[in-house]
Amino acid sequence: MICLKCGSKELEDYPLKGIGTLFTFTVIAKGAAPTEFDDQQAMTGDLLVGIVALEEGPKIAAQLTDLKADDLYIGMPLKMVFRRLYEQEGVIRYSFKFSSV
Repeated sequence: MICLKCGSKELEDYPLKGIGTLFTFTVIAKGAAPTEFDDQQAMTGDLLVGIVALEEGPKIAAQLTDLKADDLYIGMPLKMVFRRLYEQEGVIRYSFKFSSV
């Protein structure tokens, strides 16, 4: 990795709190899913995905959980949570998602 501002290869870890606000979102549904989401969408149904603006500044793409699309709004406060993604061939896959505060 290289710093985009100065070109340095000497980077440091920077811990993030996992707190932010919803910048934008979409629903990935059957027939509309990009190919990298095909398998997961087929196993779990529609996926809520958002761009979350973290308190520290970066914006990250992540799945949203414990929410309905009708309840989402730009600027909604969110927190990072650890959740099940899907099960495949007997193996449960976990990762971070964002939920309401």
